[in-house]
Amino acid sequence: MRLRFARAALAVAGLATMSCGSGLVNPSQNVTSTFAGTVAKGSSSSNPFTVSQNGEYFINLISLTPPLTIGLYAEILLVPYASGTCELASPVNGTYGAVAGMQVLTGTIVSGSYCVAIVDEGEFSANEIYDITVNHP
Repeated sequence: MRLRFARAALAVAGLATMSCGSGLVNPSQNVTSTFAGTVAKGSSSSNPFTVSQNGEYFINLISLTPPLTIGLYAEILLVPYASGTCELASPVNGTYGAVAGMQVLTGTIVSGSYCVAIVDEGEFSANEIYDITVNHP
């Protein structure tokens, strides 16, 4: 019982902390950043962007060309961007089940510099051309 109460208190404290200052931006005021590129087989490709306010983000994998075979997936990561480097080893969020044409990541985000990365963990049979969007405050 005490553990459950402690967890609830921490959750409320976390929400209260996020609501301090500028608060969360209404997602209807978000901007959309669109990125296109190529991921070499067995490699990754990253695209930096800046979040100006706290709010919600939505990442969509628009397309992969050539299309992946059914049962194969791309890995999408949201990572910090610092000193000109996308820090792939420190993901903020990620999924290893990304399918083209779908929303692949969503959540709350604080202002700062980030990258969206697409990674091949051995699933691609060739280099992949991608289009990805990040809707963010």
